[in-house]
Amino acid sequence: MSRKQDITPSILKLRQLREKLCSSQENWKEAFEVRDFVICELTSLSEMLADSAVSKETCFEKSKEILNKFLVHEDRVK
Repeated sequence: MSRKQDITPSILKLRQLREKLCSSQENWKEAFEVRDFVICELTSLSEMLADSAVSKETCFEKSKEILNKFLVHEDRVK
């Protein structure tokens, strides 16, 4: 058996591991983007609620916008 044949399974395994790692890395990136969005929006909503000049209706609309970013069409808040 040649040296090339000996290392081929190892190289294939390394490629699989690399693909898995890249996929996991992309999932984490997306998760942190969602986390950042939620924190930003909730901070904004909190500031709106603390401001007596902002109406309850405006805050309610903001909360619906946040929820609807994550809900499928049938489950959207009306």
